[in-house]
Amino acid sequence: MNGSLHQATLLIQNLKEGEVVAAHPEIQPGGHWAPTDCKALYKVAVIIPYRDRQSHLTRLLNFLIPVLQKQRLDFRFIVTEQWGNDLFNKGRIMNAAFQLAEKLAVDCVIFHDVDMFPQDDRNPYTCPPTPRHIGAFVSNLGYQLWYKEIVGGVLAIRMRDYRAVNGYSNKYWAWGGEDDDMGKRILSLNYTIERPEPATGRFSMLKHVKRKRTAPKLIYKLLEDSDKRVPYDGLNETNKWSVVKLSVRPLYYHIREPRQLAVAKDPNASKDKQRELVGKYKPTANRNIILIRHGQYVMDSKEKSLSDLGRKQAELLAGRLAITGIKFDALHMSPLNRATETADILLQKLPPDLVRKMDPMLEEGPPYPPEPAAYHWVPSTNEFVTDGMRIEAAFRKYFHRASPRQTDDSTEIFVCHSNVIRYFVCRALQFPPEGWLRLSVANCSITWLQIRPNGRVTLKSLSDVGHLPHKKVTFG
Repeated sequence: MNGSLHQATLLIQNLKEGEVVAAHPEIQPGGHWAPTDCKALYKVAVIIPYRDRQSHLTRLLNFLIPVLQKQRLDFRFIVTEQWGNDLFNKGRIMNAAFQLAEKLAVDCVIFHDVDMFPQDDRNPYTCPPTPRHIGAFVSNLGYQLWYKEIVGGVLAIRMRDYRAVNGYSNKYWAWGGEDDDMGKRILSLNYTIERPEPATGRFSMLKHVKRKRTAPKLIYKLLEDSDKRVPYDGLNETNKWSVVKLSVRPLYYHIREPRQLAVAKDPNASKDKQRELVGKYKPTANRNIILIRHGQYVMDSKEKSLSDLGRKQAELLAGRLAITGIKFDALHMSPLNRATETADILLQKLPPDLVRKMDPMLEEGPPYPPEPAAYHWVPSTNEFVTDGMRIEAAFRKYFHRASPRQTDDSTEIFVCHSNVIRYFVCRALQFPPEGWLRLSVANCSITWLQIRPNGRVTLKSLSDVGHLPHKKVTFG
């Protein structure tokens, strides 16, 4: 290590991302690098919450890459951004990024503000045994540690510890409070917070435009009971965010999380105004999700079309759906042959005006690394990342409460695949996602989930094959 880092590089104003890419041809897509002359002791994901600071982001990546390389780390960058210009929720987008980091099988994550630059490369960006506040001594705070809960700026935490504290709170809108809330969570579970020595733990903070901050009174009120909210406010509230776009750029993974699924509370609005907004956007109808696995297909054919038995299964299923008396609002299908052929047979018995939609997000794929792993089927990490994020995005697209404008219950059919259905069930019921492979879904079976106005999800049936004779039940 060289010790003190040259801070003149922070003054570069017009550094382009392409220039950083050209300067570091050794960096793989997603900002991934690992030493070739030794085995890295740690695999880390540096998560950078971002909004409208492209100049800061480019300079930070250019600054950090050589630092992390000198420390011989296996690293990659994840830039996480909130869609639109609504009130910012930093905790929520960091929770969304953590889920991607899990799929990359890293040892720990390092949450790194885009305007924080280390002054010494001897401050390790490694995976500590207990949460480590790497960015403890900051220029604009006089290089002082003002209180014990402070963990803002740069924080390293192992994956298991992040799950133990249930990630960041999702309740802090605008700017401020979420980092102190995290510090209180960590201490409430009897973790210690490590910090570097003042001599090596200094950071420079770039100047930036002042943002709208969360009202101080609201911050203090939330912080008072932050430890009590750990079990239900945080990473396990997966209905609070949705990744609508994942791209693998030369220097980082870029995920975009959309506008809030519910109206954000303006911390400066009156209580009457907040009640008015909540009442206006409160759902009243149920959403019924009917998940149908395609019929049996010819596995060794290139087209993977339905077999004769698969077509018969679909015909029997179509007959059952036709006599239910249920008004179906839409039929969504995967574009793969076995799914479209099954859907075509079903549509012969369903109303001709039924809305039908083809969605590539419903294609088959490995949704999440299963536990225990399947010995006969081992997808690559890249497959889990690309297909997994696509299937997760499909879940967030379709599994939500009814619109407040919807007055009648709705029922939608989804003709897709076994892995997709099993993952959807685990996610909807808040089961561990790694358990999806333990479920079994038969060909042309019906899995029915109901989403109530209050957000509660009920599994009405799983792999229902009551319409099929025993000899026609298959799982291939």
